[in-house]
Amino acid sequence: MTGVALLDRSAMLPSSIAELTPDWLTDALRPSGVLGAGGRVTGVRADDIGTGVGVFGIIARLHLTYEGAPPDAPARLIAKIPTDAEANRQVGLVLRLYEREGRFYREVADSVSFRVPRCYLSEIDADQGRFVILMEDMGHLEEGDQLAGITPARAGAVLDALASFHATWWESPRLAELDWVPVQNDPIYVAAVPPIVSAGVAALARFDGALPDGSMALAQRVDGAFVELTHRCAAGPHTLVHGDARLDNLFFTPGTDEFALIDWQLSLRNRGVYDLVWLLATSMNVEDQAVHVPELVRRYHRALEANGVRWSFDDLRRAAAEQSAYLLSGPLSLIGTFDFAEAGDGRAAALTRKWVARGFNVALLLGAGDVL
Repeated sequence: MTGVALLDRSAMLPSSIAELTPDWLTDALRPSGVLGAGGRVTGVRADDIGTGVGVFGIIARLHLTYEGAPPDAPARLIAKIPTDAEANRQVGLVLRLYEREGRFYREVADSVSFRVPRCYLSEIDADQGRFVILMEDMGHLEEGDQLAGITPARAGAVLDALASFHATWWESPRLAELDWVPVQNDPIYVAAVPPIVSAGVAALARFDGALPDGSMALAQRVDGAFVELTHRCAAGPHTLVHGDARLDNLFFTPGTDEFALIDWQLSLRNRGVYDLVWLLATSMNVEDQAVHVPELVRRYHRALEANGVRWSFDDLRRAAAEQSAYLLSGPLSLIGTFDFAEAGDGRAAALTRKWVARGFNVALLLGAGDVL
């Protein structure tokens, strides 16, 4: 169910989790129907679950108590609001990250073939630079662990589902209606991303993680060709892509490969191979990549064909190579901008080391150097 507007559109959207009071939540949840005819929220306790996860947002788990609400009213919700770090919040506003996720739940979520969290509220106030999402808590499911890595079997199942999703939007006239979803060569990205890549390439020389042979040479070539590469990757064919389909954003039904996918703030109108490459580059261990990446690319192509998409395998494979080169901007941004690699021995630092190695290994396996 998509989010609905607040009853009182003049109500100020929260700037902190503390402002999600029982009265505010009662007003916010009533249009969704979960409170019944006369129910109300009587108590709320918030746990911060976004530390080390949300660069652009504050994420909290809300524990709710009610009076007069139906017995199936949700005992827990996830709340997302913009980060209180002003520099990051401004980036989120400029890149329309908050608008993308909010409008996804309002306009697209109901049509997605795999599971996404139920959204109870999705509101944005562009003038105030605020947004709030109240959504289903997926904590009862098996959370993916990007540090441990995705198994080849599970990666295949996820790619089958993503291919079906991509096929639904493949060169669809409806894409033009999603004017809030940018293309990869949006002028904002063309201006903002190349300096981040250059900073990451400079930092790569002092990176303390293991890298596949040829990584530095590839990084330097990507840096020199990045703007051209951006335009090539944006050339189409276009579909709707998640943009951050990595294991930490996947929640699995225990004992199965059925999943829910969260965090739609990086969605794009782009080639479907964006999600394919991103999943493999962020979430599959290097040892598994070496054995399974070629077959998983073919599996994704077969799944597209099974869903009615006609795109030659040679064209898809070249697009995947180009995208793998472009998506090195992800791990390079971590080491060049956010300094996660120097954050000590915590999960963020360990994940960064794996992410950089995985990203470069996939790019080399897919032949990124041959398309630059």
